[in-house]
Amino acid sequence: MLRDHLKITDRAYVLHSLRHTVITRLSGAGVPENVAEMLVSHVSETVHGQVYVDRESIPLPMLKSQLEKLDYGAVLAKLEWAGK
Repeated sequence: MLRDHLKITDRAYVLHSLRHTVITRLSGAGVPENVAEMLVSHVSETVHGQVYVDRESIPLPMLKSQLEKLDYGAVLAKLEWAGK
């Protein structure tokens, strides 16, 4: 398990708990909210997102370019902090 490998002993930290950090960092990087929802597998809460957007038709290169805006250093620092 990743948590064991990183020596994170606090059971409150699971991979899912990083979702908050990732969404915050994506938002700070200017990634549109609807794209961030797709990247973290959230279901859209808007009619637009639920009815009119065919997520399977979104080009993967576009999603990749948005994901690359994520500051992985900040996410990894959060993991390192959790492991202490």
